[in-house]
Amino acid sequence: MALRDWIPHQLRPGGTKTPVQALPFKRFDEDYLQLTDGTYRCVLKVSPINNDLLEDDENDQVVEAMQEAINSTAVGIMQFTVSSERLNLDEYMAYLQQKIDGATEEYFMLRLQSQLEYTKRQTEKQRNVKSYYFTLTSRNSDLKRAREDFDETMRKVDESLGRSEMFIKKMTKSETLRMLYEKLNPITSVSQPFRPEQESLESIAPEPIRHSEYYSEMDGMYYRFFTIVDYPEKTYPAWMKKVFDANAEVDVSFLLQQTGKQKMITNIDNSIGFIRWRLNKPGTRQSEIIELEAKEKSSRQLLTDLSSDAEQVYNMTAFITVRERSLKALEVACERVQLAVSTSKMSARQVILMNNDMFWLSLPIAYPSALLQNENYYWPMQSSVIGSILPFNSSDFQMKSGVIMGRNPDTNSLIICDRRDKKRVDNPNKVVIAPSGRGKTWNIKSDVIRETSHGVKGIIIDPDREYRFKFGERVVFSIGSDFCTNPFHIRSAILDIDEDEEGNDSNNYTENVGAYLQRKIGDLIPFFRQIYPTMNSTEEASLMGAIQAMYEESGLTFQSTTLPNEFPTITSLYQVISRPEFLVSLSTFATNLQPYVDGIYKKMFNGQTNWSMDSQLTVLDINSLSPVIQPQMMYLLLADIWEYIKKDRNELVGLYIDEAWKLADPDNPQTLKFLFELSKRVRKYGGSLTTITQSVEDFFAAGSGSKNYGKHIFDNAFFKVFLGLSEDDYRALTAIGFRFSRREERILKRRNAKGSGIFIAGSTRVRIQSVPLLDEMQFIDTTLAKTYAHLPGGLDYSEVNEGA
Repeated sequence: MALRDWIPHQLRPGGTKTPVQALPFKRFDEDYLQLTDGTYRCVLKVSPINNDLLEDDENDQVVEAMQEAINSTAVGIMQFTVSSERLNLDEYMAYLQQKIDGATEEYFMLRLQSQLEYTKRQTEKQRNVKSYYFTLTSRNSDLKRAREDFDETMRKVDESLGRSEMFIKKMTKSETLRMLYEKLNPITSVSQPFRPEQESLESIAPEPIRHSEYYSEMDGMYYRFFTIVDYPEKTYPAWMKKVFDANAEVDVSFLLQQTGKQKMITNIDNSIGFIRWRLNKPGTRQSEIIELEAKEKSSRQLLTDLSSDAEQVYNMTAFITVRERSLKALEVACERVQLAVSTSKMSARQVILMNNDMFWLSLPIAYPSALLQNENYYWPMQSSVIGSILPFNSSDFQMKSGVIMGRNPDTNSLIICDRRDKKRVDNPNKVVIAPSGRGKTWNIKSDVIRETSHGVKGIIIDPDREYRFKFGERVVFSIGSDFCTNPFHIRSAILDIDEDEEGNDSNNYTENVGAYLQRKIGDLIPFFRQIYPTMNSTEEASLMGAIQAMYEESGLTFQSTTLPNEFPTITSLYQVISRPEFLVSLSTFATNLQPYVDGIYKKMFNGQTNWSMDSQLTVLDINSLSPVIQPQMMYLLLADIWEYIKKDRNELVGLYIDEAWKLADPDNPQTLKFLFELSKRVRKYGGSLTTITQSVEDFFAAGSGSKNYGKHIFDNAFFKVFLGLSEDDYRALTAIGFRFSRREERILKRRNAKGSGIFIAGSTRVRIQSVPLLDEMQFIDTTLAKTYAHLPGGLDYSEVNEGA
């Protein structure tokens, strides 16, 4: 059949309408799209889950959430759309450009520039991503009543899907116009991107659409349309995933209209009657009997399901849109899609000669085509089966701000994460678990470089001398070092009362020196208990009295309102406990304290604190300290850092604790307890905590009574990164109830590329490949940095190895 123009069908000879009048929608009222029949549509964008990395019972919960959402939107046509769209990182690149424009130091400007170049490269390499839409219909042509319908339905859908971490966002007029413009002008929109001032339908209308018997053409793109005509007898969560993941530009639209159950129940009754007749028929073979009995059991179960109020029936029509830039590419793409359909135990047929209806049905606008009433196109299906399609299912995780965490090797997309986005993130804390040699240093160093270049002040406790950078300050603690940490120093006196404690209001974010001093004295006891592990309760009480007296003699009391310029030292304490009233009970303690007064530890602890955290990055190097002194210093540093973080709630601070398992002393769990308490509170002061360990078993070893502080820190972290797991680590995690899917277990136990693992954000799980940029290699591997010094810094290490 010769190619012929179909200037939208309203413009056939004798027609007088313009192309924009031929569109199935006529205007926007606020953010709602009004179709030509006068009814309104509300387009929701859905953030998906990742079915691949969920356990079976978690998938069942997602299916139930989908079913509940479907049942709450029973009015008119509803539509789910899984759409292949051009990768749009414009907002993230604008975010990076804003950071570059605001940078005041060349060092950070260069790092940001490399990140921007890398993002642009990934945009060019990866053309498409999946977007997910849930379109609601109101039968009202009155905007006020339509808005009321949408508000109530959105509340129910948000509540249902939100329980399984699928979040909805109502698209604005500008966002919907952009989406429609790019779909209706797939080629033109590349060279002429959507502009915010394009607010009219005229500005997004396509050129005339051309149709032949076997394909259609719009704006230089070739299309074919299919509909599903046969479905599998048995379904499971994500049973259409192969179609969604076909290696082609594919949009899949599901249009649902509620119908009564009775017709389906009658058909099932008739089916059971026929099965019984076949079973009772003489000569039925045993193999047939087994098959018929299974079908009867399944049919009876379906009748039971339909009797539930939670199970509703919908006429579902599924359309698949395949598009490519050439007819040859279209042929190949269609073969891939049809193979995906058949291997999913379904059948599809091409839809032809339907004018422009198929284009409108492919858009997420719930277009009321007459095809939806045609029995040859729709299929009665219960809501639980529709829910098990899991249309909102993706292995991508990408936010519009934040830092690049790595790449997703399943989709080759960037993992972009803003740990401080309070709308999407419960808390900014992260735990990184990585056995030796699995890329932990790559991951953390890259993260530190990117976070600090984005304006986050970094503080690292470095037990193994792994973190060396060409910027910031490095404080090396060792015997004989000039850096001193005074246990009695107070950087700030913010009380930080628990949220549930009475009187916790904005006043608690101001300094209360007298009240804080009481807490400070109590917090010092765990430090001194590490010096004198066998301290009893009498000695503890006497020591607190001595510390109080020492502070009073230096001018600090429970009634003080300001902090002094200098603080008492260990010598001050030693002088107090040498008095008769304290020496009786503290004589043994005084002996243990002697090395800190004038012995080998004097320079480290006995004097005024003489280092700061004012630089954009501060590395606190405790590598030279013995295993006895390291825990003592780590406790003091944590207390010091916590006081610093509380000084300014508007300053973003990222705290990194490497080799955190060293804090987990079962005999003295107070340091890990302190870290746990910090993890619960750090967010409200603009802080974040990254806890890094290679020994899960040891990290979970410290506790007090029923409190396992390592487990609580792990549980409290919204973000978790696993870069491989040993058998011992796997057993330790499963012992506390943390579960991995079978695929996750294979990924983590297998020796993959360095930096490869699983990234978890809340309930979202994706694979991650943490790869530093060449620009960052100068801080990570100086040898490799010299090797690739001639290449652009915006390349990542894997691209170089691939020959990119």
